[in-house]
Amino acid sequence: MARAGDPEANYRMGLHHLEGSKRDVVLAAMYLRDAAKVGHLEARLQIAAALMHGFDDSSGLGKSFSLFCWFLALNIRSFNANDSWVMDEINAGSLTFAFLYCMAKIFSRQEHEAVALLTTRAREHGSMLAMGALGYCYAEGKGVPQNFVEAYIWFNLATAVGLRAAAQDRDRFAEKLVPEQLIQAQHQAADTFSSLFGSEPPSAV
Repeated sequence: MARAGDPEANYRMGLHHLEGSKRDVVLAAMYLRDAAKVGHLEARLQIAAALMHGFDDSSGLGKSFSLFCWFLALNIRSFNANDSWVMDEINAGSLTFAFLYCMAKIFSRQEHEAVALLTTRAREHGSMLAMGALGYCYAEGKGVPQNFVEAYIWFNLATAVGLRAAAQDRDRFAEKLVPEQLIQAQHQAADTFSSLFGSEPPSAV
């Protein structure tokens, strides 16, 4: 059915290769893209999640946000962040879908509400996706004043706790800071990491 172009079959084959015992991210991306190209909403969200986690490539968070913008632009009438299947994923503890829920609020101009939720998840729960999203918010001035020091701090923390896709953005913003700002940002990131996890941060922070 997937070979015949059935979008639901492509989506399910993508999930099989992404989450199954014989994981193959290259095949997963191929199937999910085939489903996404013809408008399969869940497939587009899964691709965004894969990009954020660095499963698909190492192009950084920017590409996943671009994809998510594309997803919203094409489906603004049919997508609702409160759709039952999205909320079911959030209630089941899915950080990825909670993150995408916040991003939907950002792109629907409910930015301050989204940033408040992201800040809670980052500071109280140590969510790497929330940290990466806060980096994006500070980088772009979404719901908060644009601040490259804060963007670096949150991208740095997201990288430290395992969000590989944030490393490229961290390095990009490091180049925008003068040496004094970079030192300040590194100290703040280290302090935040210690307060969250009760341990010394990795040497890269």
